[in-house]
Amino acid sequence: MDTRDVLEGIRVVDFCWAGVGPMTTRQLADFGAEVIRVESSTRVDTSRRSPPHRTGVRNQDSSTGSGNYNSNKLSISVNVKHKEGVELVRRLVTVADVVTDSFSGGVMQRLELGYDKLKEIKPDIIAASLSLMGQTGPHFYFRGHGNILQAMGGLNHLTGWPERQPFAPALAFTDYWIPHLWATAIMGALAYRRRTGKGQFIDCAGLQGAIQATGSAILEFTANGTVRTRSGHRHPSYAPHGIYRCLGEDSWCALAVGEDREWRGLCSLMGDPSLAEDERFASASARAEHVEELDKLVTAWTQTRPAREVEGVLQGAGIAAAVAQTVRDLHEDPQLKHRGHFWEWPGEEFRQFTFEGPAFRLSKTPARLQRPRPELGQHNSYVFTEVLGLADAEYADLIAKGVIE
Repeated sequence: MDTRDVLEGIRVVDFCWAGVGPMTTRQLADFGAEVIRVESSTRVDTSRRSPPHRTGVRNQDSSTGSGNYNSNKLSISVNVKHKEGVELVRRLVTVADVVTDSFSGGVMQRLELGYDKLKEIKPDIIAASLSLMGQTGPHFYFRGHGNILQAMGGLNHLTGWPERQPFAPALAFTDYWIPHLWATAIMGALAYRRRTGKGQFIDCAGLQGAIQATGSAILEFTANGTVRTRSGHRHPSYAPHGIYRCLGEDSWCALAVGEDREWRGLCSLMGDPSLAEDERFASASARAEHVEELDKLVTAWTQTRPAREVEGVLQGAGIAAAVAQTVRDLHEDPQLKHRGHFWEWPGEEFRQFTFEGPAFRLSKTPARLQRPRPELGQHNSYVFTEVLGLADAEYADLIAKGVIE
């Protein structure tokens, strides 16, 4: 293992707040970038106030969600509505590599921190604006969050049952999908700067990231004009395909049969090999036509067995299957434990925080938890006196003026 982190030496001045932006920059922090969150004590980040909170505690530092999104980062508190506050941030840009924000279009420009101003301060700076609609276009000013974005991006229209209204997924799915795309864009700009010495502006649009999660629906429309809609658990070429009730309360197992060979194996496991020859089920197309009858047959078998048993038997026969796990199951999942997905920080204060690692591992320079989530303004002294080199008297004066909050 290399003793250096892959992004060691990269400094990010991070104006992102809420969820999507912080989850983007956290991926940089996990691999060693020094990510400095620019926050305010007068307008506290909404995620700091959002549940879930640690048991018995509810303050700006107790949100476990915010803690997970912002681990490995530093926090400073600056009043950017104060002229000297903006100037302080501009000085910080001179020693930065990347500036990120997740504001609506025009906010950074009004603060005189748009890309045109940033590159005057540091010509090779990389600036990334992570917004709902991007910085240009007729809807650049739109406001929204995950549920709104999923509607805009076509996901809600595809989710749910044919006879009911569109559904949103159980959580703001796009909030957790899009940060991976945006972190990749920032890494691409860093690679470009390393080759050329030039920075650039990255205009990220959540809408364009959301539609990438619609699968082949857009291609299907361009190919034959079909507007795909809600189909529940149904799949155009797999049957049976769905989540089936198992023995026990709220116990379920997902399975997917894509080939006739797999179907024959499932029939044998269910104790009725002759079903494989039944003309209603002999081919994938026939099974799709008789899917209601098919699902009843499969459910009659799964509901008499524990979900783990169904998963194990099917996987052992080469059939894709998995228990529909609860969050408790995930914390106990042996595969996640083996890969070290959940990080722990020593000390009683953080035992109620869940820190999640990335979904991939670099063999030479793996991500690691170097520090837990920062308290608001926790690193003011380090950033302003050590990174920027402010004299003690100047630092104290800026605190007295309310510039450093």
